Amino acid sequence: MKKDRAARLEFMRRSAASLVVKAKSAAEYHAVEIIDPPLLHYTNPGGETLDATVWAWGRRGRPVALASISQERSVAGIEKWSCEIVSLSEHALRLEARPGWQWVPATCGIEWKPVAGAPPGGETPVVRARQMRDIARQFTAAALHDEGKNSTELRFMDRPLSRFSDLESGLVDGAFYAFASGTNPEVLLIVESRKEDGGQAVWYYGFARMGADRVVARLGENVVWERPAIKRWVRTEPYFSMYGPTEEVFGSDK
Repeated sequence: MKKDRAARLEFMRRSAASLVVKAKSAAEYHAVEIIDPPLLHYTNPGGETLDATVWAWGRRGRPVALASISQERSVAGIEKWSCEIVSLSEHALRLEARPGWQWVPATCGIEWKPVAGAPPGGETPVVRARQMRDIARQFTAAALHDEGKNSTELRFMDRPLSRFSDLESGLVDGAFYAFASGTNPEVLLIVESRKEDGGQAVWYYGFARMGADRVVARLGENVVWERPAIKRWVRTEPYFSMYGPTEEVFGSDK
């Protein structure tokens, strides 16, 4: 029902806001502002996710982190929530949650690569939007299961989750695109136009994971990015997840 979904969205909004994200700069950590509304609000009827949102932190340039907050199917009548968070920052981050758990990645670990054969970044936002979409459509992504014996081709979401820029640092334009299982984003593709040494704007791309399965991305027939399945959660890794009853993941909402 619409009323129930609105109530869940408000709970997810408060839960996201309760996560304190800090970015390291000049040997100190500084709080980063959350972006509201969420970048994405979705359900995944074919899977375990009942309702979910994707949130970002950082209003200037590329956000430093994204989090997927979702309500999962209950187990033995206990409400279960998931909080998956990924770093997009080249610098160290720290997340502090009300129940006391922390996430402290040293870097995002994104492997940036120039887009071979791409024209220089366009002069207007409209032209650059078309260029980013054309670049993103060249890639495919898949999730591999059962030790790689089975795979699921992920669906490219044509509409970017977010668009951003920071002209002072040379970041002319950028966008996030998701590859999803159903409606659940599993792989994130970042496309950016950057000016270097006052020259023409050059296109770069990089990938980040948003799921625990082994994932691969391809350009044509060539694998350009791959990450193994996660067997154990490590709080210093660029991608981390907390899952369990509401109190364990987000603490008291009162």
